[in-house]
Amino acid sequence: MIYPSQDEYDQFTLDAYSVLVKGETAVRDLHLKRHDGTLFPARVIVKALDPAAPHESSIWIFDDMTAQKKLEDKLQESHKLLETSKLQQPVINKNPDTVAAWWLCLCPPS
Repeated sequence: MIYPSQDEYDQFTLDAYSVLVKGETAVRDLHLKRHDGTLFPARVIVKALDPAAPHESSIWIFDDMTAQKKLEDKLQESHKLLETSKLQQPVINKNPDTVAAWWLCLCPPS
C-alpha cells in the first residue's frame, strides 16, 4: 500500500470519488509511503473519464513533491532571515526602463 494507512486511503478515495462524479478533477497534497516505509510529500490528481462511472475508468497521477517542498522550506527560511536581519541602505536601479530596489542585508552563510 502506498498510503500511510487503510483509513487514509479510504478517506481519500471517498473524497476523490465525491468530486469525480461531478465531472471535476480531484487534487490533494498528502503523504504517501515508499517501498521502504518512509513517507514523502506527494500530490495526487485524479480525473474520471466518465463521471457517471468513475470507478470504472479514471486517471490517477501521483507526483513526488519532495524537491518542491525542500525548495519551499529554503524559501521560507530565507524569508524569515530577511525579516529578522538588519537592513542596510537600499540599492536603487538607475535604469529608466525598469523600477527596482534591492535592500542589502548582512546574512549569515547557510
